[in-house]
Amino acid sequence: MTIGTETLGSATLGTALAVAVAAALPAPLPAAGLVDDCYLVVAQGYAGDGTTAPSWIVEALGTFPAGTTPTPFAAGQTIGLYWSDRGYTTTPSDSLPNVHFDARARQPLLIDRAVPVTPESGSRATLQLGSIEIDNADGTQDDTADLAIDARPVTILYGDRTAAFSTFATLFSGSGIAWERTSDALRLAVRGRDYLLDVPLQSTLYGGTGGADGGAELKGKPLPQLYGICRDVTPVTLVTSSLIYQVNDRAVYAIDAVYDRAQALIFDADYASYAALAAASAPAGGHYATCLAAGMFRLGSTPAGIVTADVRGDAHAASGGYVANPAQIARRLILDRGGLTTADLDEDGIAATAFDVAATAGYYFTEATTVSAAVSTVCAGAFLWWAPMRDGSFTVRRFQGPGAPRYEIGVTDIVAPIEAIALPESVDPCNWRRRVDYMRCWTPQTGTEIDNASLTAARRAFISQAARTAFALDTARQTRHQLATDPPALASALDQENDAETLADNLLTLFAPGRRMFRVPIRLGGHDLDLDDTVRVTNPRFGLSSGRDFRIFAMDEKHADRRVDLLVFG
Repeated sequence: MTIGTETLGSATLGTALAVAVAAALPAPLPAAGLVDDCYLVVAQGYAGDGTTAPSWIVEALGTFPAGTTPTPFAAGQTIGLYWSDRGYTTTPSDSLPNVHFDARARQPLLIDRAVPVTPESGSRATLQLGSIEIDNADGTQDDTADLAIDARPVTILYGDRTAAFSTFATLFSGSGIAWERTSDALRLAVRGRDYLLDVPLQSTLYGGTGGADGGAELKGKPLPQLYGICRDVTPVTLVTSSLIYQVNDRAVYAIDAVYDRAQALIFDADYASYAALAAASAPAGGHYATCLAAGMFRLGSTPAGIVTADVRGDAHAASGGYVANPAQIARRLILDRGGLTTADLDEDGIAATAFDVAATAGYYFTEATTVSAAVSTVCAGAFLWWAPMRDGSFTVRRFQGPGAPRYEIGVTDIVAPIEAIALPESVDPCNWRRRVDYMRCWTPQTGTEIDNASLTAARRAFISQAARTAFALDTARQTRHQLATDPPALASALDQENDAETLADNLLTLFAPGRRMFRVPIRLGGHDLDLDDTVRVTNPRFGLSSGRDFRIFAMDEKHADRRVDLLVFG
């Protein structure tokens, strides 16, 4: 007998079922602290011209014969810094060969990380860090603090002292801030890699020299940036005398409509450059021309009122062209405006989010801001969060209910009593309705601003309000939970009603009755977990005796105690 292409009797039925069940169950938490475990600190210091080589480098790395006088480093030399809490030396065949990690790291990094759980709690994951202490009671590390450490890579690893360097797990990947000297130690303050995006979003400002550089009134102001689809944005008036306006600092995909006093104008032609647009004959009155390559358009006559435009934004070819998905827009900002590379990204995670949240959205930046703030705005507008993960790679994800559990956490894994945590006020005890704004009008107009009899009722209704609202509700929840909540509408950047309805429904499901949050202190082994992982927790208390799946939204890592506290939601 066959079913499909497989013979039913080709394997013992019991064996097949056992394999299927095993595949569905989460794995046990990795073995408790290794028999001979240790932490490693890998950092980089920068030595300028004439900086004397610290004596510990001479002895540890064998750059010079022991006891000889150190010589100055060459200009701009980067020096590897290697410490451990118990001592470790790599072998010639390791990925980092023949390096000794001196046993000077008194206390590995303390790491507290958390992602926002509700739309009301933001979109940027938080990171709080302790400092790394390097024993210097013998004074051999005095010169180390002369090496520049700010913005230099710092990585913390954990593993078995008897194993290869490549088997060590990355606990943290970030950057140094500064040294602090004490009588017997050096303290190395560190931070996460998210600071790399705390740079201006608009790196180019108007010079005020005229033409494409803007008039004197624009000098020092940022050029606009527009991503995805935005409706009725107010453009920057670039050249008043020629009625030329700008909506993006480089190519856009389309300028679908231009309006004067909410009335649509007639499209004439597109020009290849600002120079061509400015040199061409002015469009006829009531018409407009575009230069998509420069994110500009030109009117044919002095406007009667407020000028707005519907734009499908940034389409820079070298960056991959036009994108309108929120996760893809965040990726564009991190890479293109933040100056990072694809090696800095969690590409699989971002791609999965773009697939799961297959929505269109729009964002318009006209005021000076940072790349990190812009990414936060993009994520907040679609209920996403962003952060660098353990290995330092930047990800963009949506907080969701539990998925397939990665590990089973049982009573033998839990090292202290589980603690129940109060849910955020906006979702406690549950939501009975969630509302999501969508299809934003970036320049609402009312009254005399649109006192135009030729406007259709639909156009008048659209332009007079900032957004439309979709919702999902379950009134039955109010019967049982009379304090069930109806939070304010999420001010999303989503453009389509069906996307907003889907998000509202997802939020209603996410914050259903019976959701719980716990702090679960576990032994090491948990260092293999990361934010957004799902775990199954089994415990005699809190109704967890049969096991329950939870999503990790925060981790407090107390590595000096060989312990990780998971904060979970489910």
